[in-house]
Amino acid sequence: MPRGLARAIAWLALSACGPGQDPAVATASPQGTATAATSTAPPESAQGAAGVRGSEAAEAATGSGAATVAPAAATETAPAGAVFRIVGFRTPRSVLHDPEADVYLVSNVNGDPAGTDDDDNGFISRVSPDGKVLDLKWIDGTDNDELQLSAPMGMAISGPKLWVADRNQVHAFDLRTGRHRASYKIHEATALADVAILDGAVIVSDNGSEFGGSLFRIGPSRQPAPYLAPNRPGVGHPQGLYAPGDGSLWVTSEGELYRVAKRARTAGGALPKGALDGIAGTPGGELFVASHDGIIFRGAPRPGPDGALAVAWTELCAGLEAPADIGYDAKRHRLLIPLVLANAIEVRDLPPPP
Repeated sequence: MPRGLARAIAWLALSACGPGQDPAVATASPQGTATAATSTAPPESAQGAAGVRGSEAAEAATGSGAATVAPAAATETAPAGAVFRIVGFRTPRSVLHDPEADVYLVSNVNGDPAGTDDDDNGFISRVSPDGKVLDLKWIDGTDNDELQLSAPMGMAISGPKLWVADRNQVHAFDLRTGRHRASYKIHEATALADVAILDGAVIVSDNGSEFGGSLFRIGPSRQPAPYLAPNRPGVGHPQGLYAPGDGSLWVTSEGELYRVAKRARTAGGALPKGALDGIAGTPGGELFVASHDGIIFRGAPRPGPDGALAVAWTELCAGLEAPADIGYDAKRHRLLIPLVLANAIEVRDLPPPP
């Protein structure tokens, strides 16, 4: 997102949601009303490290190392159409399904994603598909002196590794253990936003400055290099990335979605409303695009001969609190939605295409 918008969203998230709550889950009933929320506080190790810190309402219990959770954390309810909604994350930016472990990974900026300070307090959570927080701080910047994880944003999986965009670095972690494997600094980057895997290489979007953004590629040599430079026509301010597996790449940039093939923009077009963020897709060619206006659009775009996209966008859902880098659970045909302004994630079953 443009840096000014990122600052506004982060400030609203921190001020509107107040100090950190421990995650709690609410499950929507088939009629659309929500059942009573039950606390899903993480294990003691995660509670002590993150869930309680910063909350005046939480106090350490005596002797056991457990913690008392503020009752307010259990009042959130899931809206109609949601499988569950978990509150208590810290500026969540991305949700990704790991199909091998069958868990959802959540990146937490834990502050201002457009801030200039490397505060090293970002973390990545693990959540089960039934809505349990397995480990709030599975990967934690504060626990590793060799890792500076300040603002983890978009994520992607390639083989045994989890790739994470973080300011002007891309980190690689062991997908099974969460152990830090490597970090690659991209000196030309201003605000890395998302990651996709294209033909075995890591592609990273750089939202850039007011002068424009770019795309970078980390190939087998592990030397980051420009994939689409800022001076290429139509690059804009790249944000969300999605690689459908056919050698192409879908990119969101401000209010536009465009397609890249063979290092060139081939087609693009504006969506109905809002600055755009994350993008996810299904094997059948359907795309889901998140808008900062609180809407997730769905459609099956096809590049036309004139460079425009042939597509009829429909609103899958609206009224969301700043949806960001959405993910897709192919096993359950679900959409995974990080909500920046609510410090929450929401999981929704996808209805058949209209």
